[in-house]
Amino acid sequence: MSLSPPAGRPPALAVLRAATARHHDALEALMQLEAGCAPDRYLRIVQGFEAFVRAWEPVLRRALGPARQARWAGGRGLALLQADLRALGAAPLAWAAPLPRLDTPARALGSLYVLEGSALGGQVLAPVLRRQPGVDAGSGAAWFHGLGPAASGDRWRAMRAWLGQELDAAPLATAQAADAACATFACLHATFDALLGTPAGTGPSATHPCRTDAADADADAAAAAPA
Repeated sequence: MSLSPPAGRPPALAVLRAATARHHDALEALMQLEAGCAPDRYLRIVQGFEAFVRAWEPVLRRALGPARQARWAGGRGLALLQADLRALGAAPLAWAAPLPRLDTPARALGSLYVLEGSALGGQVLAPVLRRQPGVDAGSGAAWFHGLGPAASGDRWRAMRAWLGQELDAAPLATAQAADAACATFACLHATFDALLGTPAGTGPSATHPCRTDAADADADAAAAAPA
């Protein structure tokens, strides 16, 4: 059952979209996948996603807890990325990707919003990648093809409904989710900023700290919440 947000407050999905819009745009500008990319650069992007998801999934699961884990039909992302690396003839990087703080279910949902949105965005990128010789769902782009357009759309609609049910009537939880979503984008940006500046097959010299411009969101929400 979905609970409506308090009067005068936007739905949680709208809050997340507004909070992350410029982070999303900055990450897209850094990756530059829409116009296609050189094989070495594409490999670095796949390695970056694999390193991030490999570190992120266990932390996300702990923060969600058993009941929410059962609702999240996740766990395929890492397998897809590792299959892509095998198809590309590359190994995972021995490098710990920077991660956002995920210590509440709300923060986990905010971070999940980013990765599930990325999976949906992969449906836009998949046709672009198919124009590159030798890159398709079975040959290095399984992560971007995901479940295919119809199933990915269904999954995203289920994610939106879940966010509404958990967050719409909970301003503090919504603020936590927005903070974690921004931090997730910041960590992904730090990952690719580091990896795209180093040769394929090697790790970056250092991790970049994750930053979020929503650091005070929890305090703001707590102050604004009704007594």
